[in-house]
Amino acid sequence: MAYGVPAQPDSDAFIDFAKSIGKIKPLHGVNNGPVARGENADLTGYHAAAGFPYTRLHDVHWPYTDAVDVSTIFPIFDSDPDDPKNYTFAKTDDYLAAIVGNGSQIIYRLGESIEPWTQFHKNPPKDFEKWAKVCVNIIRHYNDGWANGFRYGIRYWEIWNEPEGRSMWTGTQQQYFELYTVTSRAIKSHDRSLKVGGPAAIDIYSDFAKTFLFFCREHDLPLDFFSWHLYTGLPKEITDAVQAARKLLDEHGFKDTESHMNEWRYMSTLKWLRPSDPRKYQEVKEKFARTVGPEGAGFVATVLMLLQDLPIEVTNFYSADTSWWSMFDYFGIPSKTYFAFKAFNELAMMPDRVSCEYTSRNGVVLLAGLSEDKKKAIVLLSCFKSETDTFGVALRNLPWTGNIRVETWWVDDSHDLDLTDEQTLNVKDAVVRLKTPRNGVCVLRLSQ
Repeated sequence: MAYGVPAQPDSDAFIDFAKSIGKIKPLHGVNNGPVARGENADLTGYHAAAGFPYTRLHDVHWPYTDAVDVSTIFPIFDSDPDDPKNYTFAKTDDYLAAIVGNGSQIIYRLGESIEPWTQFHKNPPKDFEKWAKVCVNIIRHYNDGWANGFRYGIRYWEIWNEPEGRSMWTGTQQQYFELYTVTSRAIKSHDRSLKVGGPAAIDIYSDFAKTFLFFCREHDLPLDFFSWHLYTGLPKEITDAVQAARKLLDEHGFKDTESHMNEWRYMSTLKWLRPSDPRKYQEVKEKFARTVGPEGAGFVATVLMLLQDLPIEVTNFYSADTSWWSMFDYFGIPSKTYFAFKAFNELAMMPDRVSCEYTSRNGVVLLAGLSEDKKKAIVLLSCFKSETDTFGVALRNLPWTGNIRVETWWVDDSHDLDLTDEQTLNVKDAVVRLKTPRNGVCVLRLSQ
């Protein structure tokens, strides 16, 4: 992508399909899988259609309890960790099978689900060595076939979630560092090829994040990926944080460590989440609805495109189940945000990224790709709090002759990635003119 580049006189954007500039990064990962709480919700088809490349597991409420949590799988901590009879894998087996069946790679969070008001499971384990052994046996079950298990080849294993937050960890910072030390070394001792990481930090700029990295370096601990979270209403805050995370890793000597923003979402503020006055609950509901409407769709598509040129390996939207944080509602009905992810997946399936230059236009972002066989192309355009206007996209140097077919598909107030226009243009001077809404996502499907 290039900004501030003069476009053709008759257009606002210039796409050169003869100029390859790399690959589209599949950054449209999510949290949580397609089977979800709710009597009717099976999201398997939706997840498959969106092609989520990574699925991180955290706050997995399946069927009505917390599958994947260590306390769910190994409920009696005083029992023998080497005896398969002391493990209850069934619920987690079902949950993971649905994800694997869709071809998504699992990022397995070893730890517990959030407890804002209680502390049944968020306390530090009584015995860190034993807890680490249980984690290794969970890995053995899903990767090595232990205890009538599987051979899923799960690569990413994350140790706990947001340990600097009281809703997730009642222990001290040092206790978490000790838990990470014992568990990361146990996992690597079992299988050095596995990728170990954490700490799923709440704030990339916090002293906690810096101290964690310093501790890992000083004690020569494995850190294959560094995970962190960000909930914001500004794309720039995300792009700034991505660069800050990379800088932080490099400064602490972790130049080869992957950066994972494995919880992110469109949220203008978190302050209104838990109002003390019940009369304000309706307000919370309405604000959440906005975050997954056309505004949320424009935001996520914008972020996924802006991150293409930044140092980030994995991102996971929170979430894709049927919780109130999700891109689906309790009944499994997809939101505009879901269709933005589905639209991005169409682009991600075009492996050859091509040059896309456009004039600086507030709130409009573009990206384009060409299929491997060069028979199809996709242009993705997002509008986030943009000006309603006419936007011209010049299509140049397509590897075809004669006429081209252009289909326009929109996610906006009235459409859920629906076909809104079909036209035939001459390949030599094709310009597609779009009426851009304030918030929305557009897919241009190009073919001969």
